[in-house]
Amino acid sequence: ERVLKELEGGEYVVSKVKKTVAKSHAPAPFTTSSMQQDASNKLGFSSPETMSLAQHLYEGIATENGDHIAFITYMRTDSVRVSQEAQAAALARIREVYGPEYAPEKPNFYATKKGAQDAHEAVRPIDLEMTPEKAKGLLDRKHYALYKLIYERFLASQMAEARYNSAQMEIENSGYIFRASGRVLLFAGYTKVYQEAVKKEDEDEISSSKLLPDLSEGEKVDLLSMQKEQKFTKPPLRYTDASLVKAMEEKGIGRPSTYATIIAKLNQKYVKKEGKYMVPTPVAYDVVDMLVKCFRDIMDVGFTAGMETKLDDIEEGGVDWHRVIADFYPGFEKNLRDASSYGDEMTDIVCQKCGHFMIRRMGKYGKYLACSNYPECRNIVSEAQEEISAVRCPKCGENMIVKNGRFGKFLACPNYPECKTTLSMPSEEEPELVGKCPECGAPMTPRKSKKGKTYYSCSNYPECKFMSWDIPTGDRCPECGQPLVKTARGTVKCSNKECSYKIKPEKTEKEAGKASSASRNVPADGPDDVPPLMDEPYYDE
Repeated sequence: ERVLKELEGGEYVVSKVKKTVAKSHAPAPFTTSSMQQDASNKLGFSSPETMSLAQHLYEGIATENGDHIAFITYMRTDSVRVSQEAQAAALARIREVYGPEYAPEKPNFYATKKGAQDAHEAVRPIDLEMTPEKAKGLLDRKHYALYKLIYERFLASQMAEARYNSAQMEIENSGYIFRASGRVLLFAGYTKVYQEAVKKEDEDEISSSKLLPDLSEGEKVDLLSMQKEQKFTKPPLRYTDASLVKAMEEKGIGRPSTYATIIAKLNQKYVKKEGKYMVPTPVAYDVVDMLVKCFRDIMDVGFTAGMETKLDDIEEGGVDWHRVIADFYPGFEKNLRDASSYGDEMTDIVCQKCGHFMIRRMGKYGKYLACSNYPECRNIVSEAQEEISAVRCPKCGENMIVKNGRFGKFLACPNYPECKTTLSMPSEEEPELVGKCPECGAPMTPRKSKKGKTYYSCSNYPECKFMSWDIPTGDRCPECGQPLVKTARGTVKCSNKECSYKIKPEKTEKEAGKASSASRNVPADGPDDVPPLMDEPYYDE
């Protein structure tokens, strides 16, 4: 409040003005890492998904006239190197499409980082004549989006720099200094084709980058308004696919070929996604605690990067692999023995089978009790008290119990092994019933498969066991008599894969302009991939 009062009475004077022409250089063509980061930031693709799509683009597709078309170069590379032929083709296309001023005076060259594997050049289009517009008729939505990103990034990497009029200004009052900055685009350069993704922490800075009035030092200005605001230091943001790939690359963890595999492994049970951010699971905390305590050297990021270097030296013949193993294994073997007993805790709980005390241990699905008289007695019991649900077993009528499995909680019959029925955990919210069962006419219930994919089962289960990946309409195909289903995109089609009957939804003029008239030849794991109907539903165990 005191500062505000001091500022209200004084004069605001421009104390410093600095004007420059700022330049922004074109980014390098994609490596595996930068491709995964950009696809995550701009397209929302996970790293495994990006690599799968890129693999398809690299392998290519068969066209209707019998030709085979590959779209991009090899997608697993550290290198930003580009062949002279590709660079010359890019410069020629830039001059032809955008004008000679958009081509740099000298070709752009980028330095590949030290220790990178340079066997393959950067990820780029194979043929620049295969523009995104031409490719759109050959690819599905996701493959097209990734190809367009790769195409534009490569073309931009060979273009001239962007130029801005940049201004920084300081305004002083009563010893307090206010700073303002802004910039105006003079020449678009590579930004004509490609815009780099904006980081969340840079959004405020970008949004405040605007044209400033033409003021001179010593000039007085008027106060229009003032507001006070208190800000706190924010904790670092959680990792996304993109930021984790960047961190692994910077710290030397893994290789371009392993980034997607590492993230896929984390997604199995060590992290859960909240939006695009990765949140560690309880299992992750337990595993990290154990690894840090028992394998301190291996858990050091420097060890992983150092081991990668040693493996490269072995490959090049500079180091004997016997010596590397001899230096590493004795300490690792001792750590392994220590880890085998980590977390074991003797309890005063008596084994119901042999009378010995039970040992508390940590397993894949949480803590459990094991008899200390092992292997003579192999009794193990879950330490957690069993939770009885209100759901009754559809086969024997008993109230089912809640258990933990590889894919989370599920319901199991208490009469196991006589009754082996298992069911998915019911949703906390009552699922919205959709569609119509073609067998009995009852509405369909959305459910999740083991892999998290949505399917639809008859709400009359277990009396009716009909299920489908897509929403049944309740009608039958007029050509073959099989059930009709409705996809997520609104297309009504026959569930029989051998039947071509299909009714596409009516499109708006905007949608019709964007839609591709050509068939999509690259297989995609999307809602249009309709598997055959099944007699038995999936259970989430």
